[in-house]
Amino acid sequence: MNQAAEGRETERIQQIQSSIETVTQTLRQREAEVEELKRSLAGLQSELATLTNQGEPRTTTITASRPAGQNVEENKSNLADCLRSIKKADLDEVKALKNPPSKIRLVLDLVYGILHKKKSQPTWQEARAMLGDSTFLSNLISLDPNTVPEDVKRWTREQINAQGLDVESVQKVSRCAANLSAWLIAASA
Repeated sequence: MNQAAEGRETERIQQIQSSIETVTQTLRQREAEVEELKRSLAGLQSELATLTNQGEPRTTTITASRPAGQNVEENKSNLADCLRSIKKADLDEVKALKNPPSKIRLVLDLVYGILHKKKSQPTWQEARAMLGDSTFLSNLISLDPNTVPEDVKRWTREQINAQGLDVESVQKVSRCAANLSAWLIAASA
């Protein structure tokens, strides 16, 4: 190869390397922009859900005791509605707490008891494991409250009443726990 050809080849290699660096920098910038857009989208979706009451716990049809004549399918629908707005990220956020507020801990203790159909106060590690189970929400949605022993439901209602647990007070601490508490109140009815 002559020197002129070698020079053109070296120049072309430098052009390609420069182009690769430019494209790489552009890609990093775009990745950052995409992440920012994702955060913005999540915020807007959350705001929209709040404004349309999709992200708020349902409190209008859920009471501590099932109204006379309410059928099982309607109750199951109410239970599922309580859980629809809970996302994996919400569960992960609660799970990440090292020392959760007492309202969150109480809700999770009682959810654990209803789900496992026994009077129970699990360790925080057990409650965290429950939240980390990939089938957790689907297990709650598919749970038939009629299969939970009456003494477990009564014990749960007693704990709810004794601790003054209500959706509104839990909402001040955690939206996720508030939705779980709405489910809990309906499931223990």
